[in-house]
Amino acid sequence: QAALEFLMTYGWAILLVIVVVGALYATGMLKPCRWTGMQAKEFPLSEVKVEPIRITPTELVFQVYYQQAGDAILNNVVVTGTADGTPVTVGSITPSSTTFSASSPVVVTVSLSGANSGACADFSITLNYTKPGASTYTLASGKITGPVS
Repeated sequence: QAALEFLMTYGWAILLVIVVVGALYATGMLKPCRWTGMQAKEFPLSEVKVEPIRITPTELVFQVYYQQAGDAILNNVVVTGTADGTPVTVGSITPSSTTFSASSPVVVTVSLSGANSGACADFSITLNYTKPGASTYTLASGKITGPVS
């Protein structure tokens, strides 16, 4: 009888924990991106600084700063991404300008489709830019991750 009481007491406690964890999972509260927020990772910080502004189901918006002296020229931006592991379709990529510096960033707007609100998005971004006074281009790659709001 002591064993049966032990199993009943701990059985209810374990069942309650399973129900609570299931409810948290169903509401999306267990997704890591909900707790970490938007992040820019793996960019060469000595050259460029990327700051995410927002990720919505229809667009990704971020700023790019050139961390050295002078104005760099943005030649091209390539974006690929997923939302909860499902590929996101990237449409037009529109920079606010072609030159950027530490005091005057370029704002890049990327149109998206296939991202659902509440999903965890993961975008790979490659920036093709020309440094001041240089004749060849430079590539900088990194990621922007975060929840789709």
